[in-house]
Amino acid sequence: RTAAASLASISLNDYNKKDLVRVCGLKEIFDLALSSDIQVKRDAIFAFANVTDSAELQEDIAEVGGVTVLNKVGQTDDVRVQRGVSRALSSLSGNSTAQKLIIEEGVFHILLVF
Repeated sequence: RTAAASLASISLNDYNKKDLVRVCGLKEIFDLALSSDIQVKRDAIFAFANVTDSAELQEDIAEVGGVTVLNKVGQTDDVRVQRGVSRALSSLSGNSTAQKLIIEEGVFHILLVF
């Protein structure tokens, strides 16, 4: 829980986003987002959504399976998690690689929740 909460806090600062991805790695954020612990999932998806706000990281996020992770995490019934997933998908939809993956994986149902 502490790791996910720390990532959420660190991800708020635009200058930290690149360092967060470089040091922690997207896989670790993805793994925490897929946790069965709802608080860990909330904090991790919050961090994930904050990182997707950075246009320069969106290509990397799409290429390493970020859309697939969002599709899986978006299946939860928790509104806070769904909101974070929707925010991340909305940010990623501005990237052409991510757009294709969002369409191919049929992730639109998550965006329609809100």
